[in-house]
Amino acid sequence: MKDPVADLGADCIFVTFPANILPKGQEAAVRGEIEDLLTETLEREKLGTVLGGALGTRLAYIDLMLFDGSQSLKTAASTIASHPLKPNAEFYHFAGAKRARF
Repeated sequence: MKDPVADLGADCIFVTFPANILPKGQEAAVRGEIEDLLTETLEREKLGTVLGGALGTRLAYIDLMLFDGSQSLKTAASTIASHPLKPNAEFYHFAGAKRARF
């Protein structure tokens, strides 16, 4: 996939973490709490925004658009780590040309 925001200086990233850490029956709600925490922090600092999220059988996903490269990524990682569940998050680029795990 061609990176649709390459010329804007933004990065489309997705975050994964194990879905089995989410409380049974509250998976979507608790993933939503993490999304809300990310939205609040990234938007307040003008570092990015949350685009959405999903749940799979093994992983939970949160999609982000980050505006300030490594600073945005560092902030997103520390924000997720601050959640009481302490998700072991991994970050990936959507764009195939940039595809890498952080």
